[in-house]
Amino acid sequence: MNFRDYISGYVYDVDFLTAPEVLINQKSDRGNTINNAFDVYAGKYLIEYYFSGFEPKYEGMDWKSLMLVFDKKDGQRYLIGVIHGQRTI
Repeated sequence: MNFRDYISGYVYDVDFLTAPEVLINQKSDRGNTINNAFDVYAGKYLIEYYFSGFEPKYEGMDWKSLMLVFDKKDGQRYLIGVIHGQRTI
């Protein structure tokens, strides 16, 4: 699998820029997924783009999120982490 296929299949698999919910530096726990991003990236700037679901028949069991983690150095913010979340069994 090339990089483009990996990103479109596993990281940016929906248009997260159109996500109906955007959280900035707010911890969220979704289903049975443990969100340890605020422990791992303590003191960093985190933005989460969240879809609560896509198919009504799944009743939110098909949620997805993309969290971007930034650090500040010399007055500039740099992307240091990309976290893709989705429902797990």
